Amino acid sequence: MSHYRDFKSLITSLKNEFISTLNDFKMDLNEKFATFKQEINQKLSCNSGQNLGMEDIMEEVHLRHSKQQNLIVFGMPEQPVTLQRDAAIEADAAEVRLVLQTCAPTLDICSTQSSRIGRLNASSVTPRPLRVTLSSVNDVHTIMRNAAKLRQV
Repeated sequence: MSHYRDFKSLITSLKNEFISTLNDFKMDLNEKFATFKQEINQKLSCNSGQNLGMEDIMEEVHLRHSKQQNLIVFGMPEQPVTLQRDAAIEADAAEVRLVLQTCAPTLDICSTQSSRIGRLNASSVTPRPLRVTLSSVNDVHTIMRNAAKLRQV
């Protein structure tokens, strides 16, 4: 019977210690949550004197989502300056399709769009980067997985 009381008192003391630790942990979490909430509200209200509305947040999310479908290609030679602008754009698009087809033959590249980033500088030796917009984020991931093939082209 004595062992039973000792065991019961041990369980009770462990239970009380556990409840105390749990309450301390809960208070600590509540304090951290209140601090985070205060920081978030402060940052939202201090955003360069502008309050972020739902439209601004949705616009930012949409912009980030659309950028996920982009690839930036460096080092692809530019068309000669003497070429007409439309012809140069079409030549870049054809070269992009060729490179992407080599990299990922199963990819549907008909809906890709490409454009050069920056201003044309005839005296510059390095070509401008080329932004390629693919139809989906999965296509971007496929190309990035096969990036080693791009370096060989």
